[in-house]
Amino acid sequence: MTKSPKSILVFREFRLCLTLMTLAVLSLLTTAAFAAGPRDPFPLYPSIKPNVAFWKKVFTQYSTRQGIIHDSRDVNIIYEVITLKDWHEPGAYSYNNAKEKYAKAHYEQLLKRLKSGDTPRSLEEERVRALFSADKARKLLKDAHRFVRLQLGQKDRFRAGLIRSGAYIDEIRKTLRAYDLPEDLAYLPHVESSFDYQASSKCGAGGIWQFTHSTGRRYMTINYTVDERRDPIIATHAAARFLKENYRMLQDWPTALTAYNHGPGGMLKAQRTKGDYENIFKHYNGPSFGFASRNFYSEFIAARDIARNYQAYFGDLELANPVCREAIRLPGHATIKDLAEYFCVDIDTLKELNPSLKSSVFSGNNSVPKGFCLYLPSKIASNPRFAADNIPSRLFKGRQKSGRFYRVKRGDTANKIAKAHRVKLKDLIHANRLNARATIRLGQNLRIPAREQKI
Repeated sequence: MTKSPKSILVFREFRLCLTLMTLAVLSLLTTAAFAAGPRDPFPLYPSIKPNVAFWKKVFTQYSTRQGIIHDSRDVNIIYEVITLKDWHEPGAYSYNNAKEKYAKAHYEQLLKRLKSGDTPRSLEEERVRALFSADKARKLLKDAHRFVRLQLGQKDRFRAGLIRSGAYIDEIRKTLRAYDLPEDLAYLPHVESSFDYQASSKCGAGGIWQFTHSTGRRYMTINYTVDERRDPIIATHAAARFLKENYRMLQDWPTALTAYNHGPGGMLKAQRTKGDYENIFKHYNGPSFGFASRNFYSEFIAARDIARNYQAYFGDLELANPVCREAIRLPGHATIKDLAEYFCVDIDTLKELNPSLKSSVFSGNNSVPKGFCLYLPSKIASNPRFAADNIPSRLFKGRQKSGRFYRVKRGDTANKIAKAHRVKLKDLIHANRLNARATIRLGQNLRIPAREQKI
């Protein structure tokens, strides 16, 4: 059937109106988007708000002399805040560990009594029972005794980290920009290390970005004279590459950041199982996806907000001055003492500017290796007199000082290895930058210092 001219005209007018309305809506949406600014790559999901609030308390209200006894599933159920000894006091570890163990056992027993549903028998039981909202009480109390956890306060550490961050935070932001990454990733070291440039963990992670030995070696040099994990900027380049790989694989920053803690393979599995980040946070229960992994992104969001607005939490702080240094690549092996004398710089300054050099270099047992980029104060490095080509050849050694090495086997301890090689335990610890407990790991290469060497 042929349409009349009038019906065709009405249809055309309707289509024109519809097109104009669509354009108007799109224009309004675009205007609103520009008014709101660019989308935050690190969204604050409703499901993580309670956890973010908890970590803000940890970072700004409670110090390392306070332990927060809480439920690890619903972190805002806080049973008690216990007082601990200063960790630097003699015997503090034993005292604090015993106090933690007693407090957790106390609440575990109390919660076992409450799960029966009987009327609370004491004021303390009434207080604890009231911490659970009526709609969640029956479900949470059933096995709440299994989820009692202690979280150490971090206020003093976070404050000290803010001050330390001033030395490199601007250069870290600049480095992240160069990799086309969000600048706010510069706040991640507050979670990892409190910007402690010499930080070491019990599992062997090091530096402000807390790279493990195995992951660190993918991006940096780690050997018996140099550990680039300790250099904030070199390690930032490595962290940028690692984070960029995570994001390329996982396609969103909350999941990619969690992968920094849990591993990209683990988060890819979680993503395939549960989908987006919120579902992972609420429902994923992988065998190694524990409290630390589930809370890692919430910690970052809390740390970012505090670091952005630190005056509101800590008042005015005098941050460390930015470090001004420039590198000269050494054409040969040289002792730190000879380099300090030639460049007219004291050894302590060289140690501060070159945190990647191991203690064996500063003790004189090893040379600064050939090809190393030695950082000097900018005013010295920029002086043509001190250009690498002008360094006299007499400063350079023919080869690196040699040493013996031992690969850690099952059943080894640092003390046993020291005795077998007839060296002092403290010398073995210092030569390999082991922690105070002389922790070693299977397969680790230890440098055995010569008995005549000065450690």
